Amino acid sequence: MNLKKLRKRIGANQKEIATKIGITDKTYANYENGNTEPNIQTIIKLADYFHITTDELLGRNQKNVIDKGLLNDIELDIIDKLQTLDRDNQLRLQAYTYSLWQNQQNEQITIKKIRGNK
Repeated sequence: MNLKKLRKRIGANQKEIATKIGITDKTYANYENGNTEPNIQTIIKLADYFHITTDELLGRNQKNVIDKGLLNDIELDIIDKLQTLDRDNQLRLQAYTYSLWQNQQNEQITIKKIRGNK
């Protein structure tokens, strides 16, 4: 978490933020300098103050998080295989996947047109 960068981006000083979230400016300075870490309640207050999620504040990148419990066996198998491919083959698979998806979209459009004409 880079509190200093966030603070400078909004043009605030340490004391302003500390007062707003109910801590001392020394405590905030310690968070910003990495000497101590805020508790969960303070993390929530900081995220609210900076208008970001707690995950963003903590440096978590959610776009890389997959809940594998929501995937079926085929999807899990594809992901496992994909992770073993080199970059060139991953790009080939991406292009092939897009091609399959596009063909399916076109087929669905054709089917809707045929059903609409009957």
